[in-house]
Amino acid sequence: MLDLLIQNTTLIQSSKIISERFSLGIKNKKIAFIGQEQLPIAKRYIAGSNLYTLPGIIDSHVHFRSPGFEHKEDFTSGSKAAIAGGVTTVFDMPNTSPPIDSVKKLEKKIKAIGGNSYVNFKQHFLLTNKNKEEIINLDSRSIATVKVFMAGHETANEVVYDSDYILEIAKILKEKGIIMSVHAEFQPSFEKRSVINTPEDYTKVKTRKAAIDAVEILIKIAIKTGCHIHVLHVSTIEEVQLLNKAKKEGVSISYEFIPPHLWFTCTDFHRNGWNYKLSPPLREEKDIAFLWEQVINNQVDLIGSDHAPHTVFEKKTLHPAGMPGVQELFNSMFTGLTRRGIDNIEAFKIIVRLLCENPSKMFNLKNKGILLEGKDADIVLFSTQKKCDKKIHSKCKWSPFNYEEFKGNVELTIVNGTIVYENGIVQQKVPGEGLGHI
Repeated sequence: MLDLLIQNTTLIQSSKIISERFSLGIKNKKIAFIGQEQLPIAKRYIAGSNLYTLPGIIDSHVHFRSPGFEHKEDFTSGSKAAIAGGVTTVFDMPNTSPPIDSVKKLEKKIKAIGGNSYVNFKQHFLLTNKNKEEIINLDSRSIATVKVFMAGHETANEVVYDSDYILEIAKILKEKGIIMSVHAEFQPSFEKRSVINTPEDYTKVKTRKAAIDAVEILIKIAIKTGCHIHVLHVSTIEEVQLLNKAKKEGVSISYEFIPPHLWFTCTDFHRNGWNYKLSPPLREEKDIAFLWEQVINNQVDLIGSDHAPHTVFEKKTLHPAGMPGVQELFNSMFTGLTRRGIDNIEAFKIIVRLLCENPSKMFNLKNKGILLEGKDADIVLFSTQKKCDKKIHSKCKWSPFNYEEFKGNVELTIVNGTIVYENGIVQQKVPGEGLGHI
């Protein structure tokens, strides 16, 4: 007997396999049945005739703020926001307090998360100018990537932009089979200003040149070392052009976009204020148009949310960079695609490719990112007909996307075979598991 059977739904099994009027069954945390006839008996049935069933979203770029900043977010609240948006796996960033820059701190954090996450999780590891020995001692199975901040901001104090040192670390990571992920802004290329009083000041300081310079450095390092370098939150036309050229030439490099850079411009930031402050900053309308072209034409590798919550008070007074986004990730991508003339099925194909299949392949999550018998039962049911539920589950309780009209709604989210979110309600069970080897 199955634990659960979703009946007569449209299965977006992968970016290439669409199965209409099929049923999907779950047993013992796995997908145990996919078919149209001779449906097995189940403990519970879900009518899926008006729903689309997709693999659970993998968000490889979140800041759940623990340890040290739990007043903004913690793993329980952050993972609640995730499941409300159909996200079933997250990779958490290491710029916490203390930062995750040693094996000991990594082990302590993973232990602390256990039993407190609604979603599956893995940890990024922080590179500093002093922790080379920690990098040498890393087990490649224990982390998602080694993260490099080539520029700092309010929650990222460990800045590494010495290209010789980054190259040295890249050689080590290549030998260990570990990806280097990079916040690619070259800090020495920022405009020098003693005071930043306005959003316009901030935009002028955080130049396009800083991002372009960083990408050029990283491409050279990838060529010299063969280390896979993943460039985070790419935001400009020039960066994309450099990265696409390098990829065509066989360089081991990849890149991601985040929804804020696909939705908002520097004009929005200047008009609406510090809630729209990001690092890298919001760019121009021409960049948004070009980035969406890369999404639709299968050039970009991943989409991450860069969920980076701060309290309302902090944004008004201290003006830190970052905004929430894990709950809005799926909806923002689906709405953005359909607004650009992409039909529902094609939009789902693109989303599954960028938010399920590609992260599964890049980060070696063999049983996730696709709906097939024997794979993990991480699943999201989505309605294109219902209005998006805008209830905010993040601890920060605000979102710039709340002013946007999203198409469709996440109706139900399943993690490891357990229903964790249904009809707008977070369920009691907390089934998330750590994916790292500690």
